[in-house]
Order: sequence, then structure tokens, then C-alpha cells
Amino acid sequence: MAAKKLGLTLVLLAFLALVPGGCGILCNNPCGCNPTFPEQSARIRSFELFTFSTGGQQINPTLNQPYDQVVKAFRIKEFDLISSEERPSGFSWNLGTAYACSPPPITVDKKLIGLSIINQEEVILGDGTRWEVGQDLSDSFGMNSFFNSTLIPIDEFIGEGLTLILEDFFKVGLKKDPGNNLDLKLSFNLVLENGETFQISNEILSVRSKN
Repeated sequence: MAAKKLGLTLVLLAFLALVPGGCGILCNNPCGCNPTFPEQSARIRSFELFTFSTGGQQINPTLNQPYDQVVKAFRIKEFDLISSEERPSGFSWNLGTAYACSPPPITVDKKLIGLSIINQEEVILGDGTRWEVGQDLSDSFGMNSFFNSTLIPIDEFIGEGLTLILEDFFKVGLKKDPGNNLDLKLSFNLVLENGETFQISNEILSVRSKN
């Protein structure tokens, strides 16, 4: 019996020796004892653009919709990971439990500082206003995160620079009734803080007046 007690004592001492002093015997942190994740950032290679109804359904861009019920939505399509820190070595004790711990989101190395929307085909609005080829229409559009119902002026939304993460999904749409049925052909130019510009041209946005 004494030998059995001695064996159990040695096992307990060995267990305590393995547990890091800063964590205590048990780790209350759901990710284990002071987990660290590698910091990563990405360099954008391209964006992609879609047409959605405001109900969240992707639609054909030539499908004519009320101006306030259709948006263009864009996100990062291709990217390169450009930095990664190795996880520090060390013992993390979790008593054999696998925890669902998410690393921080991967951010883009350069902020988005501008989005311009350029008209590629002449159209006439209901009040007689003519949108010329090459005209910057950015002031006629609003922008926001995809799942936010409101539209904010593009310059106001971007501000001094918008930090992007890979999961970001944004939308742009007309802010005012055009007063006419329009088949817009647009070029979207996204500018990063290093001056790099990504252009997506020949995008169709077919809208109609609600009046």
C-alpha cells in the first residue's frame, strides 16, 4: 500500500512540474494558457465585383431594378501573404481538450484611400441631366459594409483611409432616384495608400426610377 501511495505521489509531482507556473493547475482561458498567433498581413492582387439585390441575392447586372434595390458589391479576390511571425515555442497545457480559438483576421498592408466610379457610356437622367463619358459619378453613389442597410457618401465612409481585412465585403449604390431607366456602364477604380489602383471596367448597373 505504501508503494502504491508513493507511486501516486510521484505521478502528481511530475504533473505539477509540467504545468507552467503562470497558468496555475488549470487554464481558465478558453484558448489555453496565453496562446499566441502569428501576425499576418496581405498584399492585394485583385478585387472582384458582383451585382446584388438589397435582399442579398446575387442577380444578373442587366436585370433592371429600382435604383434603391440594387447595389454593386466588391471584395478582395486574390492576395499574397507577405508577413508571418513564428509562434513562440513553449508548453501550452489544455488537459487534452481541443478549443475553438480563432486567430486575428488578416489585414491588408495598405489602406483603401479612394474609390471613384467613372461613367463609360452617356446617359440622360429624368431631369435632363447628362452624364458624359469619362465623368466621375462618385458623388452620386454611397458606400457601406455589405450587411449595413444605409449608404454613406464614399469619401465620408473611407475617411482618412480604410483598413481592409480579407473577409471585408462592401457595397455601393445610387443615392438618388435617376428619374429615368438607365443602363449604366461603369468603371470602378480602387486606390490604395501607396497609389496602387485596381480598375474594374465595363460593369453594368441597370436601374429604374421609382416614380
